[in-house]
Amino acid sequence: MTSKVNDKLRLSRDGKTIEVTGPIQNWQSDEAAAVFSVVISQAAGNGGPTTAIGASTLTYVPTAGTWTAEARVTGKNMEFHEGNATAHAWATIAQPGGDAESYEWTVPTTLSKNGA
Repeated sequence: MTSKVNDKLRLSRDGKTIEVTGPIQNWQSDEAAAVFSVVISQAAGNGGPTTAIGASTLTYVPTAGTWTAEARVTGKNMEFHEGNATAHAWATIAQPGGDAESYEWTVPTTLSKNGA
């Protein structure tokens, strides 16, 4: 399977959640299902980065062409703003017989309240 994170992601109006999406392509014959995890980070103007963590709520199967996860900020006073961010994502893929494998990637993204 080949997957990534879309380069434009939807930011909520309050800056607290991000709808993370990406394509899923080229499922291999030994791949039965997948789940996705994501961390979004953005440089903050007043100190450390703003971060959000999320995971897919669905288990995706080989007929799926896209995946979605909602990432939420990790701190009460954190807030994202429109602009550049970085997505760190993982796909954990189940194989018949109980085996699993994981893939990781990092993608520069743009956050927008107007949608992806």
